[in-house]
Amino acid sequence: MAGFANKAKSKVFAACVCIVFAACVYIGFGGPSSSASELEGRWELVSLKAQGQNFQVAGQKCFGDSFFEISGDEATVGIVGSNPDGSCNRSAGKSGHKSLGGGKYALSTKGLGEFWLKDGMLEYKQVADGQEVLFVFKKSASSAQESANKSSSNSAESAKPAKD
Repeated sequence: MAGFANKAKSKVFAACVCIVFAACVYIGFGGPSSSASELEGRWELVSLKAQGQNFQVAGQKCFGDSFFEISGDEATVGIVGSNPDGSCNRSAGKSGHKSLGGGKYALSTKGLGEFWLKDGMLEYKQVADGQEVLFVFKKSASSAQESANKSSSNSAESAKPAKD
């Protein structure tokens, strides 16, 4: 009977090792990262960099309506540009996204670009007509407040004593 118990313990131990290994691989190669929750929410366009120049666009007509929004595994990008006649040119698209590791993510739809967090800002790189454009977004005030509320409610929940 002791031999049976040792074999059962060995199988349980082996299963635990497999589960821990799988979790480590998942986290290390594209699974959730510590910044994934920081990405959640709506981001507003602040500036863009193209052809070696920086353009501050926050609050400007048309460009000020541009956004990057992440909800779960879906990202929505809305870029609003200005036409020569002063009217706004709106384009938006939704895509899944996947981790590239190292805090970088790629939109699932081919050619839509990559994004990452840098100094509290979301940077989104896209190549258009052979030219690289870097859009810099800041978290919208409402999204930042929602994140703070979730964080404080989660810490309040974890501070409660466990019930037996």
